[in-house]
Amino acid sequence: MIVDPGGDAEKLLKLLADLKLELVEILHTHAHLDHFLASGRMKEATGASLSLHREDSFLWDMLEQQCSLFGIPYEPAPPPDHWLEHEEEINLQEHRGQ
Repeated sequence: MIVDPGGDAEKLLKLLADLKLELVEILHTHAHLDHFLASGRMKEATGASLSLHREDSFLWDMLEQQCSLFGIPYEPAPPPDHWLEHEEEINLQEHRGQ
């Protein structure tokens, strides 16, 4: 699992490959562009599922506008595979968190 991958997908994908790690989940704390820009490329390259809290759907819907506002090239991101709910528990093998 990676949380808020930011904007440098290639660097993160290389690190995962170097460490021989398989990415299965991309988790977002919120949908600001600096957390989300690498998501599309990482999901495409790994097949990892993408999760975001449902209450941030309005920010996800505005990713292109966020990029435009800051003069950052927009890279389309796929919609989340899973919309998280408030206080939903996330399980990662023997680890759990909210």
